[in-house]
Amino acid sequence: MARPFAYKKIHQHNNPYNAHHMTTMTSSHMYAIKYQGEYVIICTEPDFPEYNEKGNPTSPRKYKRPFFNTYKSAKTQCDKLNQLFNTDEYQIVKI
Repeated sequence: MARPFAYKKIHQHNNPYNAHHMTTMTSSHMYAIKYQGEYVIICTEPDFPEYNEKGNPTSPRKYKRPFFNTYKSAKTQCDKLNQLFNTDEYQIVKI
């Protein structure tokens, strides 16, 4: 669901050789998830990674968004983590 008034657009760059454009945005507040006093960064990795000839993984880990602009989206992710790991130690903090 789009949150059109949650961010304020600062700059936008249009690349004529790419179909996408880069936009920088700001927000007056953000929410993060902490576990035992430390910030949480969520990533996914393949169970059976494949490596190239140099020994580097061909499908490296992918990181999910660490900060959230609305309390509701942070709460949803926090609830998922608490349910997945059967704990209640994941907490939301306002930055």
